Amino acid sequence: MRKTWRNWTGALLVATAVLSAAFSSACARPEVTVIPEERMMRKLPNGNYEVTPAWLKERYEFERWAAEEARRCR
Repeated sequence: MRKTWRNWTGALLVATAVLSAAFSSACARPEVTVIPEERMMRKLPNGNYEVTPAWLKERYEFERWAAEEARRCR
């Protein structure tokens, strides 16, 4: 009985590791968002930042998409 248990222990450990990796990466997204230079933030001399309306719109759309993806993964 002990020899059979030893044989199964290794297989169970491998199966647990594979399932853990599969479940932990279920919501991982390899997508990268690139913001063009004309839509970047610019630091002002007084320490504040200035952004263009196009940057604000793109950021808003990205945050809506990210929130929807997070809701879908729950």
